[in-house]
Amino acid sequence: MKIKDLLTALYILIILSFLITITAVLCNQWKYSYTPCDNLSKNYKDYVIRATKDSDIEEFIAYLSSNCDEFRLQKQTNKGYTSIYLKNHTIDLDLLEGRQFSENDFKNNKNVVMIAEPYLKNTYKEGTKKYIVIEKNVYEVIGVFSKKENPVNPNTDIFINMTSEQFLNTNNQIDGRYYFDSAQDLIAAVTTKYNIKENKTIYKLGISKHIQLVTETLFLSWKILLCIAVFLILSLMFLFVLWLTNKKRIILVNYICGATKDKLFFLLLRKWLLINLCSIIVSMTLGTVILICKHFCFLFGLLYIMYGLFSGAILLFFINNKIKEMR
Repeated sequence: MKIKDLLTALYILIILSFLITITAVLCNQWKYSYTPCDNLSKNYKDYVIRATKDSDIEEFIAYLSSNCDEFRLQKQTNKGYTSIYLKNHTIDLDLLEGRQFSENDFKNNKNVVMIAEPYLKNTYKEGTKKYIVIEKNVYEVIGVFSKKENPVNPNTDIFINMTSEQFLNTNNQIDGRYYFDSAQDLIAAVTTKYNIKENKTIYKLGISKHIQLVTETLFLSWKILLCIAVFLILSLMFLFVLWLTNKKRIILVNYICGATKDKLFFLLLRKWLLINLCSIIVSMTLGTVILICKHFCFLFGLLYIMYGLFSGAILLFFINNKIKEMR
């Protein structure tokens, strides 16, 4: 087997491996784009509430409680925590120690929180209880959970009791973005009393918006960008050298016929760019088709089966050529 044939086979296998990896990452991110944060159910609503006269969080919770038998309310912030209130509801979390919020915690305005495992290092002990300081306020840690990663719709690190006395002292304003999770639809009743705007949940977003969420998440990862950049540079250099070896005769003929070095350079560059442009168009088309496909398990299996068959076909092709040469 010629060295050039081995290099060609190696290059094709590397390209296929890279394409499968990128496709798997994209499909994984695509799945996350349809997974709401904090294990919210498909019934959740996304509201932005603006303050009205004489309205605050306590009054809002009381109004919801009088109109709804079961719900989950959480206020989103960009401060690393989420305040939460539950009525006949539990959070679907993987508890490592402690307990979840109870009805007694909310009724008695207890200063309690639940934290993700990495935040244990920020706690301190007094007796048998753990405490954590958040915005200069001390809270008792009643539960520690294992946080599941969701790069597209990030999960919460710390849940604070929304009716906590310390929390309400500085965060009783109703303004903000809320997730309301309940089987009951209260939007009609709530909008008559509060200034509420309902956003689309992730289940109601169009495909273009999900693609935007996926691409934004990918481009925020410098590790992915660095890997892609290094791969592309090495791949282009490797393929260019491999391709150029097949053009030696053409280069020699053109040079003998009087072509200048500059003319030869631009001639080869034009052909090289044309080849890569075709490859990019095919890759983008394939990637788009794969991206809009939601059958992830089937897709992963199909990709790896195709990869195995194609790799085997390439190896058989070169082995067959080697046998013919030996004959």
